[in-house]
Amino acid sequence: MKNLRIALLALLLAFSHLSYSQVDVSVNPLAAILAYNPKGSVEFGINEDIGIELNGVLNTNTSAVGVSFGSGFTAGLIGKYYFNPDQPRSGFYIGPYFRYIQYKPIDDLGSNLAVFKRGKAGVFGGYKIVSSKRILFEFGLGVGSRVFNNFNADLGLPGFDLTGKIAIGYRFETNNGGVSNRNTETMNNEKEIDDRRKTTSRKKGKKKRRS
Repeated sequence: MKNLRIALLALLLAFSHLSYSQVDVSVNPLAAILAYNPKGSVEFGINEDIGIELNGVLNTNTSAVGVSFGSGFTAGLIGKYYFNPDQPRSGFYIGPYFRYIQYKPIDDLGSNLAVFKRGKAGVFGGYKIVSSKRILFEFGLGVGSRVFNNFNADLGLPGFDLTGKIAIGYRFETNNGGVSNRNTETMNNEKEIDDRRKTTSRKKGKKKRRS
C-alpha cells in the first residue's frame, strides 16, 4: 500500500515535468452520486496529440441506504493518442490502459476478510470536448482482461475487464501564456506572409513612382 502510493507520487511528479501546455483535471459526477465512489483524473500532455492520464477511485461500495460492504481503491493509467485534434488533445482518442484494484470486503459480523488485489489491462477509447472557456467533457470505454490477482480461489470473478468514463472538468494552462505551439506557429506564419505582402507592396509603389 505504502509502496504503491510512493510509486504513484513519483509518476505524478515525473509527468508534471513532461506536461505540455495544459493539464486537464476532471471528476466523474455519476460515480459520486450513484455509487458514492469519488472518482477523479489528471491528464498531462506529452505533446498536442498524446496525453497520459492518472486516475483514481475510492471504492466505498456503499449502498443507497448507507450500508458498507467493504472498502478499497482503484488506481489507473491511460495512454491517449488523439486523431487530428481541432485543438490540443481533443476529439477522438485511443490507447492502452492499466488498472490496479485493491478491495477489503466485510462479512456479516463486521470482520475484515482477505484483501483482494487485482491488475487489469486493455484498450481504452473515448472522445473529449474542450470549450472556449476551458470546460471539458469526456466519455470513453475500455475493454481488457485480468492480468493478475493475489488469491487462489477464482470466486467466480470474470477474466475480462470492462471500464468506462463520463467526466466533466477544467483545462489549466501551465505555460506559453495559454497559447499552444501549433497556434503560435500558425500566428508566426501569418505574420511572415503579411510582412511579405507589405514588402511587395512597397516595391511596387517605388517602381510606379520611378516610372
